[in-house]
Amino acid sequence: MAAKTYAELQKQIAKLQTQAERMRKGSFDKAVGQIRDLMEKNGISIEQLTEALAAKGKKGRKPGKAGGGTPTAVKPKYESPTDPTVTWTGRGRKPKWVQEWVDGGNDLEKLLIR
Repeated sequence: MAAKTYAELQKQIAKLQTQAERMRKGSFDKAVGQIRDLMEKNGISIEQLTEALAAKGKKGRKPGKAGGGTPTAVKPKYESPTDPTVTWTGRGRKPKWVQEWVDGGNDLEKLLIR
């Protein structure tokens, strides 16, 4: 395979971007068509859909939740036995120091911050 020049690669990128945009537009148009069909089948007007979407966007928004409010800090639940400034909230993947503690046969509850 012959090495391509920078200009040839840029031309190929532009061609691929055009193809990708055409595919995205086709998917979008198909989705819109399906939505229109469902709205017609269920007697839903654009106004009703707009109101429902607006109401759903307002309902259930709480601070720290995706899509609304500001994130709130979670208090740490566990602290390192060797350095109390190193903490973990108990959420997500266990930090290495916690996993090593548990793998060493120790009880996680001993690391609870009281």
